[in-house]
Amino acid sequence: MQFRSFPLPFISPYMVEFSGDKIEKGKMSLDLRYQVKDKQLNASNELIIDQFELGEKVDNPDAVKLPLRLAAVHLKIKMVGSVLICRLKAAWMILSLAWVS
Repeated sequence: MQFRSFPLPFISPYMVEFSGDKIEKGKMSLDLRYQVKDKQLNASNELIIDQFELGEKVDNPDAVKLPLRLAAVHLKIKMVGSVLICRLKAAWMILSLAWVS
């Protein structure tokens, strides 16, 4: 499954509910690949966030208290050209798989 250049402000309402922060701008690309072969699951995930900026803080008493602004500033310092790339690869051996209804 792939998403390319998905505008992050579209998920801003969900961020407000979760963290109380709006997303001002940014784009996300996501590439998820899963393959089962010979009882082995191979997974490869790639997440690219480009030009991420938080917007205004919204008062939401149900929001989770997270240091998102601090994390965003820290990531912006670490990112080259304000692009964050996260890659995760893993393989698991599937010993048995059963569907229970």
